[in-house]
Amino acid sequence: MPKIISKSNEEWKELYDIAKSINTYTQISPYVTIGFVSTAIKSKIGKIYKGVCVDNCCGLGLCAERNALTTMLAEGDFQVDKIVTVGEDGKVCQPCGACREFMAQMSPSKDIQIAVDSNEENITVATLKELTPNWWV
Repeated sequence: MPKIISKSNEEWKELYDIAKSINTYTQISPYVTIGFVSTAIKSKIGKIYKGVCVDNCCGLGLCAERNALTTMLAEGDFQVDKIVTVGEDGKVCQPCGACREFMAQMSPSKDIQIAVDSNEENITVATLKELTPNWWV
């Protein structure tokens, strides 16, 4: 069951603030934009990783979540604890199906806590298991 957490909760506020701070839409070429969506991930060992989406005209872009996850993996950190993704309007948004699948394969227990919604005062959090209850494995 998703739970409501105050935006003043230090751990979630830190992740939200980091994700929002890197949410800066930028056109880096006539074909590529970045930063329309941004993510902050906290690993089980407490490190924070950031990622922004990369959108291009041929559809081979990269979601902010997988951008941050691959950075985490490259640094030898393999277990996600919490994740916050922010859209261009500054509101929390949920990871897409491809990102959920990527996380589910990384963490078959699916205990990752994911911010799924927000308003001025609160963040709603669910586990990956709640978001993907009938996963294929």
